[in-house]
Amino acid sequence: MNARPAAQDAEPIMSGPLPVRAIAVDFDGTLTADGRIGPIVATALSRVRDRGVRVVLVTGRIMGELRAACPDISDHVDLIVTENGAVLHAPGHDAERLGSAVHAGIAPRLRTRGIPVREGEAILAVHGEHESAVAEVVRELGQECQIIRNRSELMVLPAGVNKGTGVVAALAHLGLSPHDTWAFGDAENDHSLFDACEVGIAVSNAVDSLRARADLVLEQPEGGGVATFLTGSIIDGSVDAPVTRRRLVLAHEADGPDITLPCTPIDVLVGGASGSGKSFVAGGMTEQLIHQGYSVLVLDPEGDHLGLADLPAVVLVGQHDDLLQPDTVVRLLRPGVSVVIDLSTTNDSLTAELLAGLWPEVEAHRRRNGLPHWVVIDEAQRMLSSRSPWRSSTRGHLLVSWHADRLPGAVLARLDAVVAVGDRNHDPSGAAEIAAAVAGVPELAPGPVPCGLQPTIALARRCRPGLVSYGTASDRSTFHQRHLHKYGHARVADDHRFRLWIDPGPAPSGRLVASVAEMEGALSGCAGSTIAHHAATHDVSRWIREVIGDDDLARRLQDIETHINALARSESVESARIALLAALQGAPHHD
Repeated sequence: MNARPAAQDAEPIMSGPLPVRAIAVDFDGTLTADGRIGPIVATALSRVRDRGVRVVLVTGRIMGELRAACPDISDHVDLIVTENGAVLHAPGHDAERLGSAVHAGIAPRLRTRGIPVREGEAILAVHGEHESAVAEVVRELGQECQIIRNRSELMVLPAGVNKGTGVVAALAHLGLSPHDTWAFGDAENDHSLFDACEVGIAVSNAVDSLRARADLVLEQPEGGGVATFLTGSIIDGSVDAPVTRRRLVLAHEADGPDITLPCTPIDVLVGGASGSGKSFVAGGMTEQLIHQGYSVLVLDPEGDHLGLADLPAVVLVGQHDDLLQPDTVVRLLRPGVSVVIDLSTTNDSLTAELLAGLWPEVEAHRRRNGLPHWVVIDEAQRMLSSRSPWRSSTRGHLLVSWHADRLPGAVLARLDAVVAVGDRNHDPSGAAEIAAAVAGVPELAPGPVPCGLQPTIALARRCRPGLVSYGTASDRSTFHQRHLHKYGHARVADDHRFRLWIDPGPAPSGRLVASVAEMEGALSGCAGSTIAHHAATHDVSRWIREVIGDDDLARRLQDIETHINALARSESVESARIALLAALQGAPHHD
């Protein structure tokens, strides 16, 4: 292998090639040492483009200077971003400035000081020895500019413009995602390029700060290192690449680091008994992926993940929506856009019909343009049964199941990681046993029965045999629905209504509650003494269990009632009220 991980704790992807549909490469010091594309580099670029990978050149040079040094540069790349991200050059289009130009008064003032200045369409370039003078002139004029180092050179750029913003604009022009793009660089101005792309690769001659930031450091300098890598075993998928930077935070250890997984697509199972918190954990993972700009498709048979639609760039479709057609769903999946399919009101036959058409459409779309990066499948034991037409050659599946032991063997065999949620002492879901098998250990360590508001997890990774990480699940921001579409507003018969205690005395008095929604309203407005009164005899949890028929919710409510009974101070009951309401609302405290 002609590259090594930049970080000591790099975690390899153990089950298939890392997706790459574009490379973003710096020019001076990375692709070339003398301003020209050598034959070895040209051949490597041609080979990678022949495989369908698009090449974007991202340089600090002004276009005129680039053309003078390398007249045939456009023959070797698909798009060019010049002036450190400020100008986009696409074949058949005029140059597009990606921001306003720096103030016109800066260059004349520098020249009056005897400082040579090169002017582009948006930026100024000077030698690095003049940094103090440049900063002084910018300050005198009261302008908002960036002064960025590129080894011995210095660039004055418009605020908010850098190589990262430039490559994002270029990839949008190509209809590609930064999460399918690998970046190559050598200098200080390549930090933003690495930040924007999924993988950052530093040539061996890169500055120390960039080498430390990179996922991989090449063993050779400049174009020779890039050419060797582009024709090597990592980019063609025969050797797995380490992943270090983009992470999903699953949980927090009491006295240790966060428990994480790579965001780069792998296959993960989140399993646990009903009510354990598995959908909460999986929803939190999905939320993080969406926040980081990955495209995610969520199949939601129970309506647990409708709250994700509150996030930007998330489209919600359902049975009564004209968008719920397989070909339409995949067209919605664009870079940075995610789709949640609500199947909670769709009967089994219609769901099966939809899935039969959806699976091949999704797989074809992923092979064609890499989207969605992740597919989240709740109730996976039902959605991926042995009769399911689902077949996938791609990675990036987050499976959620309360009966993981019912998943097909072929699905279990390809798992990269398992997150077992909840009580490991008694796990009828089979998730704990599967996690132990993936980690190569006899069994998971016993743990406390979850009785608080956050579920506990155990993480097993196939790439780290013998190691299982334990912790408390991270919090999340979006609303978790918990199947309340089934009964939230349904009213029970008069003789099954709940009487909320208000006044002390031998005769019961107070408000009658006929639905879960009414119970939520009653508890939100009643006195703390009412909360404590009903908690003492577990009235609310018993009503939910016996009348509403939701054992999972009843168990959670009973845990909270037990906690209330242990409280000594009345003001603490108010925090417990919030917990009760969160449970009834399906907020992020439950499965």
